[in-house]
Amino acid sequence: MMADTSADPVLVGAGSGATDEQVPGDLLGVTFPGIPGVILGTNGALAWSGTVSEHDVNDVYLETIVPCAQGSCTMFNGTPVPIQTFTETIKVGTLGSINDSEQRTAVYEVVPHHGPIIPVIDPVRHTITPRTASTAMSVRFTGYEPSFEIRALWNLGRAHSVEEGFRALTDFSYGSQNWTMIDQELNIGWTTHARVPVRDPRAYTWNAVSNPDGLAPFFVLPGDGTAEWQGELSSRYIPHAINPPPPHDYLATANADPVGATFDGDPLDQPQVDGRPLYVGVSYAAGVREERISTLIEQRGVGITVDDMARIQHDTSSNVGAKLVPAIRTALARLDSTAGAPSDAAEYLDNLPMLDRARLMAARSLLDPWTFATPTGGRPGSAATCVFNVWMHFFLSRALADEFRAVGLELFDFDDNFIFRIVYALLTDPASFVQSTATGQPIVCDDMATPATESCTKVILQAMVDTMARLETEFPDTAPALYDWGQLHRLKINPLFPNTALSLPKGDEAGFAKSGDMFAINRSDTSWAGLDFSQAADGPAQRFLATAQRDPLGQTQPIQVKWALPGGVIYDPSSHHYRDLLDDYYLQERHFDAPYSIDEINAAGENRWVFR
Repeated sequence: MMADTSADPVLVGAGSGATDEQVPGDLLGVTFPGIPGVILGTNGALAWSGTVSEHDVNDVYLETIVPCAQGSCTMFNGTPVPIQTFTETIKVGTLGSINDSEQRTAVYEVVPHHGPIIPVIDPVRHTITPRTASTAMSVRFTGYEPSFEIRALWNLGRAHSVEEGFRALTDFSYGSQNWTMIDQELNIGWTTHARVPVRDPRAYTWNAVSNPDGLAPFFVLPGDGTAEWQGELSSRYIPHAINPPPPHDYLATANADPVGATFDGDPLDQPQVDGRPLYVGVSYAAGVREERISTLIEQRGVGITVDDMARIQHDTSSNVGAKLVPAIRTALARLDSTAGAPSDAAEYLDNLPMLDRARLMAARSLLDPWTFATPTGGRPGSAATCVFNVWMHFFLSRALADEFRAVGLELFDFDDNFIFRIVYALLTDPASFVQSTATGQPIVCDDMATPATESCTKVILQAMVDTMARLETEFPDTAPALYDWGQLHRLKINPLFPNTALSLPKGDEAGFAKSGDMFAINRSDTSWAGLDFSQAADGPAQRFLATAQRDPLGQTQPIQVKWALPGGVIYDPSSHHYRDLLDDYYLQERHFDAPYSIDEINAAGENRWVFR
């Protein structure tokens, strides 16, 4: 049994009666418009699906640029190498009519042995600013080299076993993907096949404690030749598995670190091969979704059913809340006694106005019993979900934004996965941070703009007062217990081009009330950057279940598929089928049985279109 909640699909099918130029048999799945192949789907004998794996397949180099006879050169291994240029003409128009006066010409620079130089864009004129500095950054990426993804999809559509599926994917080398598979013989497999560069050993010297100024592939590398690619990591070291043995005889993936190499904060302290660590990446998802999936699978055990898998796909428990709320509860427990360290928290509570104390008491009454359910409609847990997510915004702003600004960065410009990892470590492993001598807690919580040194406990409480005050404005004349997460967190699906008539729901209507919050299995990602928790697009653009089983006589059966898709199958808002899959299945947390054979499709069809 395999489940997937990824990709941006279009439902397609290829019929039987194939010629030599067609995939033999029936092929059912989703694809990306313009790509002749099924990205995620089944041919009856094998089902496959995928999501991004986030392996590190590109590097950024700092180039030293010097004048030379050819114009500009970059220094490489002590020798000047001419920078190449190419010109792109961008024509601008609408509805097929080009406005020549709006034509733009852009000149790009390329370092031959690395890749394009990142241009500087004039924010007003929206043009490339000619480079004049003596340094610049270039990008090398495995995707710049020719690859054979179409051949991979062709062979994947013809594969009849997990092993054949793995062989097909050796041609899929753009970026990196988590691929999961199941075949008729009840084999399961997972691979993150990718072309992962092997760098010069000097590119892996960083250590946070012993060598903080060392090099690492996830930093900007010197372009002088000391951190170059020296081949590719052997496929035997790319994370993969087939038929894992009990007790964990299942495979789960959700964009997370596939082998846990980053969990200790040092992705380079891995086993060595040829003088280099087995490094494949660093920018993975935080891992709480995958952890929750594994927990639910193990809870259900060997008797797990396809309906259980569907419920796991629909799970909206707050995984982030489960990790962080214990620290908030500990801080709110100071309301019972302000004695003890940190002293600034005691002083803060002793001088707190009655209104703010009442706000903290109300927050505690909501968070203490929270089971981390995130329902809408004001049901139990709805108010706590509001409190927690608004608190995340204010805590992040108070605790971390000043440090980021001090080095010229904006906190919320960073990936939410990294932000969550920082807060998780801050609240669950405070000893891993530099401690303040004044508070005995991580000094990162201190507000750099104030003369005092704030503790994390005090900042937690301050952020909670901010939270409850904000929610009073969001829900005026409403008791805190009745705060409705569904009023803050709404889903609206917009077309790729601006046309409110095609939006779901239409026009200016409020979106659909949505359960779940950041990093739930049923992804409901918004952001903590602001206080607008609406969602302009849904994370899992499909929910896909593939089941392999034998009949009572032990004979293999074609793989069965269940689906849920947001939207419909007719791109015409006047048609019922424009949004029936959304209304009847996706929002109802139901799957439909996808007809597979031509006979099944004909039996289920309302009408038939023939394209000649």
